[in-house]
Amino acid sequence: MRDKNIDIGIITIVPTEVEALFDCLGIDGNAQEAIDSPMSYWSTTVFSEINGRYLSVVVSMLTGDAGNIESAISTSYFLRDWNPQIMLLTGIAAGISGKVKVGDVIIPNRIHDRTIKVYSDGDYKSRGHSSKRTDEIDRMFKVRPISGDSFLQKCIQLSISDRKNLELLSNHVGLSRSEYDGNYSIRDGSILTENILIRDPSYMSSISDSVDEKCRGGEMEAAGFVRACQTERSNFPWVIFRGVSDFGDSRKDDSFQLLAARNAAQALTLFVSETLDMDLLPENPRANNTSKTLEFNLTSHLHKAYEAERWEEVARIGMVISRPLWLAGQYETRLKVGELTEEAAAYTGNLQLRALTLVDDLGWTNFKIGNDKKGRKYIEDGLRIAAECEDYYCLAKGNRHLASIYRQKNSYEDANYYLKKAKSYAEKVSDNSKTSELQGSLLVSEAKLLLCNKKYNEVMELIETAKVTLDLIKDNERLVKIYSLLGDAELGLGRVDAALDAYLCGVTSAKKIGRFDELKLNAVKALNILEIKDPAKSKMVSDDVFEYAKSCGLWAEAKAFKNRYKQIVGEKNEY
Repeated sequence: MRDKNIDIGIITIVPTEVEALFDCLGIDGNAQEAIDSPMSYWSTTVFSEINGRYLSVVVSMLTGDAGNIESAISTSYFLRDWNPQIMLLTGIAAGISGKVKVGDVIIPNRIHDRTIKVYSDGDYKSRGHSSKRTDEIDRMFKVRPISGDSFLQKCIQLSISDRKNLELLSNHVGLSRSEYDGNYSIRDGSILTENILIRDPSYMSSISDSVDEKCRGGEMEAAGFVRACQTERSNFPWVIFRGVSDFGDSRKDDSFQLLAARNAAQALTLFVSETLDMDLLPENPRANNTSKTLEFNLTSHLHKAYEAERWEEVARIGMVISRPLWLAGQYETRLKVGELTEEAAAYTGNLQLRALTLVDDLGWTNFKIGNDKKGRKYIEDGLRIAAECEDYYCLAKGNRHLASIYRQKNSYEDANYYLKKAKSYAEKVSDNSKTSELQGSLLVSEAKLLLCNKKYNEVMELIETAKVTLDLIKDNERLVKIYSLLGDAELGLGRVDAALDAYLCGVTSAKKIGRFDELKLNAVKALNILEIKDPAKSKMVSDDVFEYAKSCGLWAEAKAFKNRYKQIVGEKNEY
């Protein structure tokens, strides 16, 4: 089944706009998503320089003719069929002469809805209503505005073969140099939206004069689009891109529509790749619910397979969901799954899976939640079975876990003993990817042991080596562990600002890959500095951890965190 949880949803309107958007995003118009809906969908990805990953994008178009009712219906269907974090609308608009030029792109921070009418004194009058973009989006544009030079260059590249014809056409229809000169710009401000096609430029000029002097143009879909987004959630993030194709007067020529649509699509692409920071947007609640349902269904399915004694199936499911449960901080669930998996592995005679489940799912997880004695026993049982089947990977991992346990109990001599054993077993592992994973993890473990002995410079050297090793295999889940260690070493060397930077990088990286344990660890260490150094930022970090824990369903963690930092998090938060 196609994953409904996506980063970005895009709505566009007329065929010209669809063509322009597909060209910019490299979408094959024949490759529709197979989904049961009155809407048609196409998917693609766009690389985000801010987030360092490819963002999932789904595009659709209005059903029926252009208009606010149609855009509201289409956007509502989109939000029913998918779970995006943000919605974008792109297309063309009529501009206000003197405020914009043909080919400019308006990215409005406010929409003036003129669609609601009141009949009074023998005439229909608009009962105006305005909608504003969310503060998160506004901040993104302030921090990382779309580069005007990059925008102009890309727009020229798209229309380079048409530039001479567009110049001749602008002269033919009577556009002045202040209305078209081929030097396209990004414009902020506002737009108005109506349910009627405006052919009199004085209408929009009157809005600019009486309602908002920064009003740049008008169109027929934004109000419906925004209403649907705000019906989904009052603070649902949205952004609109409108390329100016004319001024709503007798000089209107459809030949400028493709130019305007292309420029709007290009501005959208630059926004997604260079300005949009997905980590600053709230999670879509539907996506969270879907994830919880998926986790529940997998666990439920595993129990049913266990009751039916389908041991191979139990082992297969348990092996797949073990790591995600660990990364998400779902330790109790991981223990329950581990118990079923270990038993299934025993029934099927799968010694390697049984050993690894005892060492990781049952041993290390029990230690993590405070069951030290039980955790060590499970790990030792797993090591005994791993030795029987000569599973050197599991032997290395289990001994590394024992080294960590003894280190955290300040038994450094024992910790060093087990770390040496882990290294010797790691050298016998033949799988290159597993070898690199073990080497990176063992370097981190060794650095932690050196940190206990206050050998900070040696710690820094080992961290750098571990980073290179884990980078080579793109193991971001383990790479994130270096940040708290790096911060501790910097703190030991007296470099408080560098330590804080490392902890905050750890918070960001852990959130990006979904590791709550590292998110919390780095956040707590950062807060120890920020509570004195920067109380305002301290509140942002603590709120972030609190909200993230709730979004993952870690209610006990959220409550414990709130109780610890209640003066920062604030009593207004619920859990």
